Amino acid sequence: MTLPVEMDFSDPSGSVSRDDVRVDFNIGNGELQGFTTLRPAGVSRGQSSGTLRLEFFFPRLSFTPGNNNPIVLSLTNSVALRSNELRGSFRSQ
Repeated sequence: MTLPVEMDFSDPSGSVSRDDVRVDFNIGNGELQGFTTLRPAGVSRGQSSGTLRLEFFFPRLSFTPGNNNPIVLSLTNSVALRSNELRGSFRSQ
């Protein structure tokens, strides 16, 4: 399963767009939870606000087609600043 995520951000340090970020996630009310480190896309190095894109890849995971699946994310940048929890959902296909 590939799950693209887009979010608006504000990071006065600019480190979220300069380095990899740790992404803590909880998908499907705890069906899948953990963390990964990703390089945000859609931003220029040092950019302090805007919209960034992350793409998760879970090779052995699938959800029932047509279900709305809740997702909770938080980001931690390279200087250990953590974001608010971001809550949303996605419809599996």
